[in-house]
Amino acid sequence: MTKSKLEQSQDTKQALLQAAYDIVRREGIDHLSANAITQNAGISKGGFFHHFPQVDDLYLYMLDELMASLQQAASLQKHPTFTSFIDYMAESLLTAYRTNPEIVPMLLHFFSLCQQKPAYLDRLRAASTRIFSAWSNQLVAYSDSGKASENVNELTRLTDAFFLGFGIHNLLFDDPARYRLLAHHFGEMAEAFYFRK
Repeated sequence: MTKSKLEQSQDTKQALLQAAYDIVRREGIDHLSANAITQNAGISKGGFFHHFPQVDDLYLYMLDELMASLQQAASLQKHPTFTSFIDYMAESLLTAYRTNPEIVPMLLHFFSLCQQKPAYLDRLRAASTRIFSAWSNQLVAYSDSGKASENVNELTRLTDAFFLGFGIHNLLFDDPARYRLLAHHFGEMAEAFYFRK
């Protein structure tokens, strides 16, 4: 069966994306270039620039894909308690970090570009807003009192800050068992504070 042009285009974009991830994993983000990516992917420079007119367009696409995977992890399933939600998110992130160790360095790189390139800041803000929305929908369900909904925005941002630090610490110390436990304790403390009756 012959693939449509749209399917071929998506396949090429995914091959370029995978090549970029492979380079970051093996050599670091500083080694990303159109030349390195096209050589790694086995795709011509013309094919690269057809899909991504500038290298920044690929980086923004990579950022969108990373943030979409985090958003998907946040909204995959419902959890009976806030702590079980945090446990699930911690495990999802640890799995993602193990299978794609380039995630945190790439996110840090994108954060560093926000000062010079407004497009990165805009994308990160938009993606964060989507993640906050997904998390807020989860958090409202953990209490039937009005207090929970009043604090959802605060708890959502606190959870985001926790998991940003979680990713950095995992990169630095590579101690999944310790960070699973810390995540669980964070969930228990936040649940006791925000959802106590």
